[in-house]
Amino acid sequence: MKVYFIATANNIKKDKLGWIDWGKSHRVVGFFDNLEDAKKAVEDNWCDLYENGYYKYAIIEEREDGLYSTCDNPIFYKWEDGGYKKIKRPRATYGFCNFTI
Repeated sequence: MKVYFIATANNIKKDKLGWIDWGKSHRVVGFFDNLEDAKKAVEDNWCDLYENGYYKYAIIEEREDGLYSTCDNPIFYKWEDGGYKKIKRPRATYGFCNFTI
């Protein structure tokens, strides 16, 4: 069974040791059993995922049930012009996976 987890982050950059620096906060906010609802939740800012400017980024990961599942194609969004817009995968995330769980 596939599940689509959504996480939000204050920032996405690399720290001085080469790890992802999420800024002040990074958290999983929910999940859906289909990609369409997950995208709609982010793109329509359900429940104010943006939290009035605090969470500039959102990430959707498709996950399979089971242990140690991986996520090959996370979808990244950045808040721009009043809404979350899909962006290319940030360079700081290259070489990393499992951003949500």
